[in-house]
Amino acid sequence: MDEDSVLSAMPEDHKQNLKRQRGGAKAAVTRLMTQITTAMNCNQPKEVEMKLAALDEAVVRFSEVHDMYHKTLEDDDDLDASKGYLTSVLRDVQDFQHTALSWLDEFKPSVEDLNVDVPNFQEEISMLSVNQLTTQLQDLNKLRQREKEEFSRLISQQEERLRAEFKLQLQHAQCEMDEMKDLLKLKDAEVEESRRKVELELMNKDTSTPVSELSKQQYQSNIDSMHLPPVDIIQFDGEPLNQGYAEAMAILKRRFGNPYAISQAWVDKVLNYKHIKDNKQLQSFADILCSCRDTLKAMKCEDELNGGRTLLQIVEKLPEDIKKRWLTVNYEIVKSGRLPKLDDVVSRVESEAAKRADPIFGNLLSSISRNSPKRKAFDNFRKRLQKMKIEYALLYPATLRFTINGTVKRFASPNDVTAFIDSLG
Repeated sequence: MDEDSVLSAMPEDHKQNLKRQRGGAKAAVTRLMTQITTAMNCNQPKEVEMKLAALDEAVVRFSEVHDMYHKTLEDDDDLDASKGYLTSVLRDVQDFQHTALSWLDEFKPSVEDLNVDVPNFQEEISMLSVNQLTTQLQDLNKLRQREKEEFSRLISQQEERLRAEFKLQLQHAQCEMDEMKDLLKLKDAEVEESRRKVELELMNKDTSTPVSELSKQQYQSNIDSMHLPPVDIIQFDGEPLNQGYAEAMAILKRRFGNPYAISQAWVDKVLNYKHIKDNKQLQSFADILCSCRDTLKAMKCEDELNGGRTLLQIVEKLPEDIKKRWLTVNYEIVKSGRLPKLDDVVSRVESEAAKRADPIFGNLLSSISRNSPKRKAFDNFRKRLQKMKIEYALLYPATLRFTINGTVKRFASPNDVTAFIDSLG
């Protein structure tokens, strides 16, 4: 067992005794500093020199006792506080020594300046030559310089150690975050797989098989993604499963609450969907709309999304070209003597999603959009930004974004970009 381990294992009484000894050593340092200040006020340079020597010994004693007490500490906060305390005391002592040595260096005794109340000082001055006093002052200044350099070295070492420890802790935290991200991805994949299995089991249930005992938590986690088709399309051996499906719905309603809560969850999921920017999002939105329509029909709640304002909110999420086609479809529906419903919107979205899922021509409109004149107008600025080594991105449909001096800039007009880049010189 090394010395640090022995000191750390000492009883609490011994630790408190060392702390009191450190306080006594600090008090001795403070007393000597007070005595030196008094001698300076009384113009007693010899007394100042003697007390400065005693102060050096007192500081050494304080450092030794502090080091013994510091080795008994184990808590990181206590260790940091102990180091800060030592640094503060040594800094105060060095500043005081510098002041005292400067006072000695500037003190020039003369007959006129001598006071009759300090005869001992007159006798000492008569015994020392000017050269001896100058030599002593030079030695004291050299000692002061060495102490200052040593103190600076200790401070630099401590800063480097703390910086290295912080960097190591930061690396460990980053590794833990990466591991956590991987774990979350794995959990998400497991949850998705479980959801699909549960959905498949529910869809393949025979009427003769009792409804599985789903817990409320399982139901809540899977209800948003359940595809509940209309009763009249479920068939088994050519016969509709009206009775079995109705019984299953009754059990779900009795166990997990009002169907209104389920229908409202689907409505919120549709209306809160983000604006569609690509074919992948369009296909996802079409699937959600289809599932929502079938669920609402099965629960006799289809009117939830048949209102004109609600349909408008849904259509507004679609790309511009589909919106234009919907205007024609809506016109034909109204002309036929009825109002558009959710079925009409779902049919249109499903049709457009199927067209854009074509492996050859599905991305035709997207490529045209990417090569639109508005986007091409930014080509020259992109080259200029590349030469300036500034990272940029051309957002859909035509917005140039880049970061300069830590500030993110966005421009939808080439003229604004010209003025800004020209201002950079």
